[in-house]
Amino acid sequence: MKGLIITALTGGCLLSAAALSLQPAAADDADDDGPALGLDPAPGALAIDHEPVHLYDLRGLESLDRRAQGLREAGRHQEAAALYRQALQTLRINRGLYHESQIPLLENLVENATEAGDWAAVDSHYAYMEHLYRRLYPPPDPRLERGLRKIVHWHRTAYDDGLTPLRFRHYYKFHQLQRLRLSIAEHTHPPDHPMLQALREEITTLNGIPATTLTPPLPR
Repeated sequence: MKGLIITALTGGCLLSAAALSLQPAAADDADDDGPALGLDPAPGALAIDHEPVHLYDLRGLESLDRRAQGLREAGRHQEAAALYRQALQTLRINRGLYHESQIPLLENLVENATEAGDWAAVDSHYAYMEHLYRRLYPPPDPRLERGLRKIVHWHRTAYDDGLTPLRFRHYYKFHQLQRLRLSIAEHTHPPDHPMLQALREEITTLNGIPATTLTPPLPR
């Protein structure tokens, strides 16, 4: 089942790595910067593997990508993560806290953490990805629905395989995000679209467990 995580990803576009220190953020916190990124805010030139990268220079992204990919291939995921943290900070400095160019990087961060078997990091990256999608594409933007698909898949997989100690939180998040996807789909698809029925069925039950039997109640 763990292999489903990697196949569900669309990553590989820009960069990849692991272990940002992220925490889930409330969906309605419009003024929050989102989950903590664990980045060093100090500007200036940083050097890893004896090659300096200036935080304000987007031209350094290609070098970070190349070096991080090499570290990943060598199984040095934590070292790769340090490079990707620099890359994410470079994007935020140059393009703002919320920019769609962060999405491919986050997808690759998930891939790297998955390769390392660091499920807590995977969960954190998806938490920030959800926050970013919500800030970029408010409902009923269909891009939000599409972006949430991979996040829903993660929560379903984590619940089924017990990948983190927070199994029932994954259950709740699965239902919460499926409800949001259904709400968007009802605005963007005709009433008889098969996607609507499929979402309703998934919301009603997961792995044969009716949602109404769980306590505490599922978040609305």
